Amino acid sequence: WAFVQLRSAANPAIVVSTRSALLQRDGDIVDVDGVSPVKMIVPIGTLDFYVTVKHRNHLGVMTAATVTMSSTCSKNDDIVSNSTSISASQVPAVVMSAYNSRYPTASGQIEWEKEDGNTYKVKFFIGSQRTQAIFAANGTFISEKNI
Repeated sequence: WAFVQLRSAANPAIVVSTRSALLQRDGDIVDVDGVSPVKMIVPIGTLDFYVTVKHRNHLGVMTAATVTMSSTCSKNDDIVSNSTSISASQVPAVVMSAYNSRYPTASGQIEWEKEDGNTYKVKFFIGSQRTQAIFAANGTFISEKNI
């Protein structure tokens, strides 16, 4: 479990909204249903917040700058995700081909997400290392990181 807070942009000592969320093994923080982005209730018209995340076994963290939110979007700063989980059959063939060519030894649980901006994020294992890669809709490799 993780504890997520939105704090006032004018005074980060003021907590505006709080929510418990699930911290997954790969580092994603999701809503209590285990798949949805974390949903926060905020005052109408308030858009900028500092975001904090606390976990019982770790030091709490807070964004260095405010994050702008709206009632219809989530932010993806490795704190909350604005992507949709999809099955491998929903991934365009050109993206799947690029993934298979770049990561022929990928194994384990493979998770695909469609992100805003028409990109595809995939999480997988290479040996014991959990890895995340992002591809453009045309199959172009964008980035990779260990998670």
